[in-house]
Amino acid sequence: MPQPTLSIILPTYNRVALLRRAIAALLRQTAPAGSYEIIVVDNNSSDGTSDAVAAIGDPRLRVIREPRQGLSFARNAGIDAARAPIVAFTDDDVEAAPG
Repeated sequence: MPQPTLSIILPTYNRVALLRRAIAALLRQTAPAGSYEIIVVDNNSSDGTSDAVAAIGDPRLRVIREPRQGLSFARNAGIDAARAPIVAFTDDDVEAAPG
């Protein structure tokens, strides 16, 4: 996969049902597939979040675990994992509009 220009960081904690919808909306974006990556930060969930994200199997999508509870820890872990020079944040209950 080419180097993305945008890393989208999506922290989550025990909201796998909402998360699936948020990810699906991000994967439907009209931007070229290689131009962005989605980093789901599993903030110590116990509802199968990591497995659910891994099952999607899209190369734009990565999941990392952050065992320290809290949004700041999750966002910082996402920043550390980002490969793109531009970082954006969204939430697990947001469905981004295409484009």
